[in-house]
Amino acid sequence: MNANKSINDISEWEKLYIPSVVGKTIAQRIVENRPYQSWEDVTSKVKNCTQRKVDALKANGFILGPAKMPKKEVESSDKKQEKSEDTKDTKEAQEVQEDDSVFAKRVRKSVHELRPSVWKVRNHTDIYTKLTEHQFVQNGIVQEVDHVVEIQFVETALLDVRVTRKELDCIATVCNGLRNLNVTSHAVNQDKKVPVGAYLRRQDKSATLHDIALGTESGKKLALCGTWDVVEKCMRAASEDMIQQVDESGIGDGVVRTFFQENIPELLTKAGIE
Repeated sequence: MNANKSINDISEWEKLYIPSVVGKTIAQRIVENRPYQSWEDVTSKVKNCTQRKVDALKANGFILGPAKMPKKEVESSDKKQEKSEDTKDTKEAQEVQEDDSVFAKRVRKSVHELRPSVWKVRNHTDIYTKLTEHQFVQNGIVQEVDHVVEIQFVETALLDVRVTRKELDCIATVCNGLRNLNVTSHAVNQDKKVPVGAYLRRQDKSATLHDIALGTESGKKLALCGTWDVVEKCMRAASEDMIQQVDESGIGDGVVRTFFQENIPELLTKAGIE
């Protein structure tokens, strides 16, 4: 991509690669809400375009450029604004503000108290290490309830999905359900989180999660003992189990079903988890 492309310059828009930087949904919103006087104007006018995404645009050579817009597009934009004004308040009251802080608060639930139930569902065995509950107790191993498909993955998948609060609550119920939980040691739980976080923070997703794991001390420890490969297989299995749970329970609507059938599996596939 050539540097210094202006997001305010409509004649250049087809040549820009903003969708590859911020995702299709936010890219479309950037188009619809032009022109912009400043980068602060972008984050203010474009829903879910966080400072992190603005930094990504800048890092990829984008500039604001002159804040001009052809008359026809201005008129079209004004009509869209008028049309949506009446329903804006109601719609925003129903929809979740899709930013990291809201996801962290509404999706991630405390699951520690579910430990006895998780042990029972998992046949009293840690699916990562194959250690039994008896061995944990006998050896004084600190036990923690872990999300098999990390909530970090769920939060990332939600960034490009428009959901209502009710739909988000349904997604949270499934993600924090027994089919996506496992009791493991504190050490394994923490070592598992590090590579996942490192992978999701990377803008270049050409490397797989396994590659990233091998590049971290935490991931190396799990890989050397064969646990990391098991963890990845468990993630895929848990994803399929959550799909089955949604189908069996009928929880949520088409958006929730699509999220578990397409969005989560697609993200895992991109991470190289087969």
